[in-house]
Amino acid sequence: MVVLRGLLLSLFTLALTAIISLLVVGIIKLTYKVISRGREEKTEAK
Repeated sequence: MVVLRGLLLSLFTLALTAIISLLVVGIIKLTYKVISRGREEKTEAK
């Protein structure tokens, strides 16, 4: 029973880590898109 709990905990931790990393990657990509779009608008204004 203790082994099962440990296994579930490790799986949960793994899933949580994967979700967090995916969120971080998504946020970084979104931020990069916004920044690059902002730069394009600035260069067009000139």
